Amino acid sequence: MINQSMMMGMLIKKYRIEQNMSQEGLCQGICAVSYLSKIEKGSVTCSEEILHQLMDVLGIDLTREPGVLEELEEVIKKFYRSYFLYNGEDMDHWMARLNESNEQLQHSFLAIDYMLVQGFYGLIKGRFGSGDPGEFQKKIYGLLDYEPYMSPKQTHLTHYLIGNFEMMHRSDFEKAFSQFQRAARIKRDGITLESLSSVHYNLGNYPESIRLGDLAYQQLMEEGYLERAIGICFVIAAAYANVRDIDNMLTYYQRLLTLGEKTTNTREAPVHYNIGSAYLAIRNFEQAKIHLDKSYTYHEKEDAVGFDKFYLVQKLALVAYGQGDYHGAASYTKELQEIFETIKDQRLEPSMKTCLDWLESICIKKQYLESDSSLEILRKLYKQAAKDSHHGFRTFYGDYLIEALKARNKYKEALKITEEIFVKWKLSSKP
Repeated sequence: MINQSMMMGMLIKKYRIEQNMSQEGLCQGICAVSYLSKIEKGSVTCSEEILHQLMDVLGIDLTREPGVLEELEEVIKKFYRSYFLYNGEDMDHWMARLNESNEQLQHSFLAIDYMLVQGFYGLIKGRFGSGDPGEFQKKIYGLLDYEPYMSPKQTHLTHYLIGNFEMMHRSDFEKAFSQFQRAARIKRDGITLESLSSVHYNLGNYPESIRLGDLAYQQLMEEGYLERAIGICFVIAAAYANVRDIDNMLTYYQRLLTLGEKTTNTREAPVHYNIGSAYLAIRNFEQAKIHLDKSYTYHEKEDAVGFDKFYLVQKLALVAYGQGDYHGAASYTKELQEIFETIKDQRLEPSMKTCLDWLESICIKKQYLESDSSLEILRKLYKQAAKDSHHGFRTFYGDYLIEALKARNKYKEALKITEEIFVKWKLSSKP
């Protein structure tokens, strides 16, 4: 728990400044100015009587009911537990309970805890008070203003929260990495290691992602976070897939499917999609189609249309194209056009439209992969993927770009792309 004297002193100073009130004006008839100054700095613990008198002058109603704040403190702990266990129903319940005591929390030593809880809830719900992403970002970064008054636990959670915001909502993986590093200096728990592994994966640092992922898995299992342990297996498996280590990839996907049997969530669709994508990357079209078809079947059962379906159909189009099934490739591309029309009003990555343009050029217009127009679209797609998605997408499109460049005898440019996407993550395929 934070130093309550510092927290209350910070609140008094905050409200006093907001009301353009001097220290003399606030403490007149209550205490000496020098004593108020110490209260605001948190260097003294004032009596309940003086605290309530100062807050009354500021027009702030502090709860006087015994046990209320202690009860709300327990609710905050239960919120975090449900958040990190991915228990959305309980999380909604505890958030609603806290919001019922909005003013009490804002005007108490739990103010920072409440702001943090709002931030975490907003992160997973895609909002923070207002639906404006800019306001969301401003409020989350505004938590840093209170860092001098935070406990180590609160400081850790603040950097963890900002890191996840940068990784999930802005795809700024360098900023996310910096925040996760700061969180890890305070507490190197399973959840923080999980985030560090994920951000290394997004940056294309696959060996480090795997190393940290294995550490995260062990700690998450010890800490009782089964769903998160399953999630980190996804990251590790995908990292192995991106370094073309198919055997280790399959080992981790099997592990997460086995663990998943203990939960109610089905993961077959994303697992088969990822395995199919890995086989496509090494141009094993037969195995790629087997797994992508399985993923497609699960999507059809759920009747879901979204980002996942978009990328799945994209991969199926490329498999058909690679197998010389140009009719199938055109059919999947037309389905992709329909999916894009359905989701185009959502917050799309710019590379998605460029990807559709590329597939239209080679699958419907039947232009060669190395044709001038296709090559230009691929160059654009490669650059966009580097900005709006993780390194794996850049590698995926880079593979096709290299193939097209070599077909045009542009070996110098092909070598440059190869160095950009492959040299940094060379890793032995041996377990």
